[in-house]
Amino acid sequence: MTPDTVSHARRRVLMFAYYFPPLGGGGVQRTAKYVKYLPSDGFEPILVTGTPRGFLLRDASLSRDVPPGTRIRRARALPLQTAQWKLDGLLRRVGLPTKLVGEALWPDNHIGWLPAAIHGGLRAVHDYQPEVLYSTSSPTTSHLAALIVHKLTGLPWVADFRDSWLFNPLDPRTSSYAPLVRASEALERTIVAEASYVTFADETMRACGLDPDDPRRVVITNGVDADDLPAFPACRAHPPDGRFRLSYVGSLYGSHDGAETFAAIRQLMEAGELSGRNFELRVVGHAALERRKLRSLPISFTGYVSHDRALAEMAEASVLLYSRPPEDRVISGKIFEYLVSGRPVLSVAHPDSLASRLVGELGAGWCADVRDAGAVAATLRQVLADWRRGAVEVGPGVRDEVLRRFSRQKLAGELADVLRAAIDGGRPHAPSPRAAGIPASVASTLAPA
Repeated sequence: MTPDTVSHARRRVLMFAYYFPPLGGGGVQRTAKYVKYLPSDGFEPILVTGTPRGFLLRDASLSRDVPPGTRIRRARALPLQTAQWKLDGLLRRVGLPTKLVGEALWPDNHIGWLPAAIHGGLRAVHDYQPEVLYSTSSPTTSHLAALIVHKLTGLPWVADFRDSWLFNPLDPRTSSYAPLVRASEALERTIVAEASYVTFADETMRACGLDPDDPRRVVITNGVDADDLPAFPACRAHPPDGRFRLSYVGSLYGSHDGAETFAAIRQLMEAGELSGRNFELRVVGHAALERRKLRSLPISFTGYVSHDRALAEMAEASVLLYSRPPEDRVISGKIFEYLVSGRPVLSVAHPDSLASRLVGELGAGWCADVRDAGAVAATLRQVLADWRRGAVEVGPGVRDEVLRRFSRQKLAGELADVLRAAIDGGRPHAPSPRAAGIPASVASTLAPA
């Protein structure tokens, strides 16, 4: 521990994070890893979070990241979302429109958590005297709770965007009702104006009222925790059953549906280049898809699994599939675990996305432009050819480089710098793009539009 860390050893940060262990899903890990590693960087985290009651995705293994004795206040939400679901179902049964019901909860369907989150936050301020606030979205209700506590207490505040809100191409969370649109824009501008710093999980993410060159804008990507990684076996040319297994680990929903890869698989099947006897696409995670359209394809679904099981599934893959929709360049945090797994990666994404650029730069697999159906099919054909001749090795240098750039412990240290700057009224030691783990060749292409 450095002298600077020792001098700040008792600083406390009050964190508003709706998603937190034992809840599961991708949105949990960013906060859980901060809670794990911030103490070694001089901060004691205090949590205001939701309750697991009624939440379908659970992962008890993620609770290992929470240090014993961590102060956690679980704020119970009013059942507004449940009421919304019931009313929506009733209107559908009688044939009435449901659009207004879907937009009734603002700024998101977790607004019922707001009263208890504010109360829990104010009690935590009274009991533990934190020096700085931190909130992470989604849901945007987390920021709203922190904003109100910030205004009532005067504590400095860091607002973290794991996901964009109004600039999210996959889920814009906007309304056709003009007053709600204006209210959402006003709220995001207020968040940006009131926060001492605004952190983003990706360089391409934006927020209303925050210029790309604003010194309060800080990018802290997601990453990978070496403690989570089992001893991955050496990459095999063939999985145990002898078939080529292309594994996608994560959720599929909405426009994030892997359609481009499904179409390429169908094309190669119709050409007789692959079949269910020698090929399997394995979807590991929640998949909200019209499966009847996929019945002719060699696809297996595991459903949602624990993080430990997801890592084990990576180890059994021939190749790991990274997939993003054509309009999306924001990096998924799953890519970092892919890159340290020892398995090669097929990235079907925008060529300017950090994921594809990393795969190419590190020599960790193949990249196909998701906007070009022919390119996706041709790249999958090349992947299969390389696999058949045993040319799918990934060197250990890939894992070492990714851990150097994107370890969760390093990234928590970057947040600690931001928190200290918010408390002291200064600026964090902003790393250069390369120091932050982003290659200079990539950073030059990632300036926000």
